[in-house]
Amino acid sequence: MSNNSPMRIRVSLQEMSASAIAEMIEPGVVEEIKRSGDLHPIIRAFTLAHTGDAKGHIVGIAGNVLKKWVSGVVKKLYSKIVTGLHGLQVFIGHGVDNSIGPEREIVGHVIGKKLTEIEGLTSAVVAIYLKPLYGKMNLDVASLEGQVDLSIDRAGNVVANDVESITGVALGDSRTETPGFDHARLIGQAQMFSLVSQVQAFAVEHGLTDPADGAGEGEVLSPHLDPLRNRFIKFNLGEDNIPKKDDTPIDPYIDPGTNPFIRKLD
Repeated sequence: MSNNSPMRIRVSLQEMSASAIAEMIEPGVVEEIKRSGDLHPIIRAFTLAHTGDAKGHIVGIAGNVLKKWVSGVVKKLYSKIVTGLHGLQVFIGHGVDNSIGPEREIVGHVIGKKLTEIEGLTSAVVAIYLKPLYGKMNLDVASLEGQVDLSIDRAGNVVANDVESITGVALGDSRTETPGFDHARLIGQAQMFSLVSQVQAFAVEHGLTDPADGAGEGEVLSPHLDPLRNRFIKFNLGEDNIPKKDDTPIDPYIDPGTNPFIRKLD
C-alpha cells in the first residue's frame, strides 16, 4: 500500500493478520480499485501452494495425480506469480483444459503475494481482489493453473521439478470442492477503507460540517478535509476536547493489525 494514502482495514481473521494482508498488496493497487468504483474492496488471502503432496488433474490424463512438491519448486512457482490490478487472473472453477479465453469469466486478480512458512511448510500465499459481484460468494479454496514439469522418481512418485508458468487461479467452495494442496485455503480477509471516508463520518457525527459553506447533510467539501483530518487525528489521540465515546487512544497510522479501526466482518 502506498504511504501517502492511509487505510482503515476491516478484517475477518482466520490465520493472517490485517497488517500482513495489507503488506502483500502492490503499492497503489487499492487506490486504483477505488477509482474503478469499488470504494470498499475486500481482499482475500489464500495459500496457493506449499511443500508436500498435492492432488490434481493433469490435462490429458484421467483422474487425480498425486505430485510431490519440494521447497525449491514452491519458490519457483512463487516467482512466476504476476501481481497487480492486471496480475494473475482469477476464475471460479477450472476450465476443461485450463485455457484462458472469452468463455471463462475473469472474476478477480492476484494483487499481492508472500513467500512464507506456515506450520513448517514453505508456502506461496496470494492476496486476491474479487470484483464486487463475486465478493460475497463462499469461495474459500484455491487451485493453481499452469505449466509444471513433472518426472517419476525411483520410488515411482510423480515429482514436480520446475514451473514454466502460472496462468490462473481457480477458486471454489470447500463444501463441494477439495483443493489439490491440503492447505490451499482462505487464511484471511480484509476490507479496505480510505482515511477520507473516516474523516467524513467523524465530521458528520460531531456536527463539524458547515452547510453555509455549501456542504450538504453528510458531506464534507474537499477544502475542509485537511483541517478535519488533523482534528480527527487529535481527537483519536485524546488531544481534542470533543467528548470521546471511548477513552482508548487511537492512532490511525500505527500498525493496522493492532489498532481499533479493525472490525470483524459481519
